[in-house]
Amino acid sequence: MNTKTHHSQIIIVEDDGELRVLLEYYLKTLGFQTIKFPSPIEALKDMRSGSLHEEIKTKSTPIIISDNSMPEMDGSTFHKIVQREFPQIPFILMTAFGSQEDIEAAKKARVFGFVSKPFELSEIREAVFKAQEHLRLSKTCK
Repeated sequence: MNTKTHHSQIIIVEDDGELRVLLEYYLKTLGFQTIKFPSPIEALKDMRSGSLHEEIKTKSTPIIISDNSMPEMDGSTFHKIVQREFPQIPFILMTAFGSQEDIEAAKKARVFGFVSKPFELSEIREAVFKAQEHLRLSKTCK
């Protein structure tokens, strides 16, 4: 699949700076544009009134990849806010403490993808490509 022709923006929300940079680098090698934030609070601020706000409203729907365990706000709470304010955005949740119960709860909460840490980069790729295909199909159905 050629990612450059479909969807190009991924928002990375991860408090671990090294993992944030690794994800950014990897996703760029796949042809995605990335914007990264160290916290959900900063991401929400930009999504609500910053440079992402206008882009989300008029141009394209991004995909969010977020850690679940962060100091200011956990990923599940961040997902609930995103789902309420930006329901069209696919949300991929990463966690180091994922149990089967957590995965089931994430599915019930309509988290698009769930990736347990440590993960293979191919797992991130697969989750992003599924989200990308979902966005493509939802646009063709409108």
